[in-house]
Amino acid sequence: GTGFLFEDATPNALYDTIGWACATYYDRREEFDQLRMNAMSKDFRWDVSAKTYEDVYGWAIEARSAAFGDKH
Repeated sequence: GTGFLFEDATPNALYDTIGWACATYYDRREEFDQLRMNAMSKDFRWDVSAKTYEDVYGWAIEARSAAFGDKH
């Protein structure tokens, strides 16, 4: 993994996730260090993200064309 995830956008979910992260930092330091190294090895440059967005839009256009033809 590369971090901590919470599904609900609520104060309680955020609080619980911060608690989970703190517990990992203090109680399972090797796991936390591995998370940090995993995250640092990711490429977060904008050109990489932009390429991903282009790919997603391309797939969406192809799927729509396959489903509805070129009429829409």
